[in-house]
Amino acid sequence: MQKEITIVTAFYNVGRTTRSNEQYLSYFDFWAGLKNKVIIYTTDDMKEAILEIRKKHNLEDKTIIITKDLKEFDKENFEKIQETFNNYDQSLNRKHPKNIECNNAMYCYLMYLKPFFVVDAIEKKLSSENIIWLDFGF
Repeated sequence: MQKEITIVTAFYNVGRTTRSNEQYLSYFDFWAGLKNKVIIYTTDDMKEAILEIRKKHNLEDKTIIITKDLKEFDKENFEKIQETFNNYDQSLNRKHPKNIECNNAMYCYLMYLKPFFVVDAIEKKLSSENIIWLDFGF
């Protein structure tokens, strides 16, 4: 007997200039047909568009969308990351200094939060025993 794997993912617009929300939704649509339960953390304004993609695959009953302000997960560490960006030029001595991780504290905070999303899903008893993280727009 195969055990289901719950997928946890998140989409938050962190101000990326090279990819639009529509592009990320297109990336999500590529894998949204997986028949697994999917737990998605996002903002209120993206909830319906994300759900419509899962509905297109007849998987709305295996979809949980949690809307929560990104800064609410760990305010203290977001402030520390922001302060670090304010006080230290993250692009110094980098091979690719224009990459988003060198210029956007919110992006770095979002990357830091991936395990928080997984733990939150587990603590809320939303997941199966087997759980993975999959980037929304891999």
